Amino acid sequence: MKYAMLLGVALYAFIVDGVNPVYAGALDRSKQQITPLFAKGQIFEYSQAFVSPDVEGRDSLNQPTGNVADDYFLLSAAYKTDLGQSWALAFIVDQPWGVDIEYGKSSPLYGGTSAEVDTLAITSLLQYRMANGLSFYGGPRLQQFKGNVVFSGLGFGSLAGYTLNTNRDWEWGYALGVAYELSAYAARVDLTYSSEIIHDLKTDESISAVSTSAPLNTPMSVNINFRTGISPTTLLFGSIRWVEWSDFDFKPEALGFSITTYDENIVSYSLGLGRRFSPVWSGALILQHEPKSDNSNSLLRPTNGYSSIVVSGTYTAKSQLKITAAVNYRQLGDAGAETLGGNSVSFVDNDSLAVGFKVLVPL
Repeated sequence: MKYAMLLGVALYAFIVDGVNPVYAGALDRSKQQITPLFAKGQIFEYSQAFVSPDVEGRDSLNQPTGNVADDYFLLSAAYKTDLGQSWALAFIVDQPWGVDIEYGKSSPLYGGTSAEVDTLAITSLLQYRMANGLSFYGGPRLQQFKGNVVFSGLGFGSLAGYTLNTNRDWEWGYALGVAYELSAYAARVDLTYSSEIIHDLKTDESISAVSTSAPLNTPMSVNINFRTGISPTTLLFGSIRWVEWSDFDFKPEALGFSITTYDENIVSYSLGLGRRFSPVWSGALILQHEPKSDNSNSLLRPTNGYSSIVVSGTYTAKSQLKITAAVNYRQLGDAGAETLGGNSVSFVDNDSLAVGFKVLVPL
């Protein structure tokens, strides 16, 4: 048992979750992970990813849309410290939701149509750890949301040229969770609930002479993560994420109908295997999957589900500084949408490639 404990703790320190840059059909980007809370001691963590999706389709005139998904960067940072033996505190900054869509001019029906959503969230978590390995944590989340939409092309009829811009709105939510750790086997399971956050967005619409407002709620979610040592040098880990997208709706007042909605909730899965090769080098292989759903697609949501593979490697210095690099290849699910006047667009055989890194600095 002592042997398992020593190497299990070492493995837990050497193997970290792979940097996980994503592109999915919904707005979900960071997955709202709270893993820095479980780091040992006082740490600062920074990660950055570059995501390059390739999402091309054809409209009902058989004209190409071009690559409608723009490249983007994804950033996050965290600080965690222990407050005695029983308490810990973490601050996590991430970009939980986002959209970067723009149709090329080659499509007469939709060329120039675009949507952009930017978010930023700051989460504070206080954790109480019991002697038996059980812990409870929670805290407030402050979130910023801003978006803009452009309708362009013959497919929109009289609405061609419509634009929407929102203000930068800050609103509060919270996260609550429970975890159980068994350090002898580098094992942990944690469950985190993130509340919905309702934004009251001030909107400027080109078809209205006055500014209006419209509510938009980013959905509540539940994350379940687990990990366990299966040998002194090998770690099995995975996650399940459920997001209540069926409650998502955004209906600008002057436009009068929803820009995009979801018919059902979305569940995604990941499973990984990590291995320590030496005192300084470790690596991980992660498989991820989000099944296709029955959600009706829209011009601003050109994929449905995905399957991906992540390969990561970690270097650990004597100071316990850790640098992780990762590559994520994602096969994106086919999607299609019918729009005004019976026009349509379809997207097939698309994918994305992302590269990223994470640096964990002990303080």
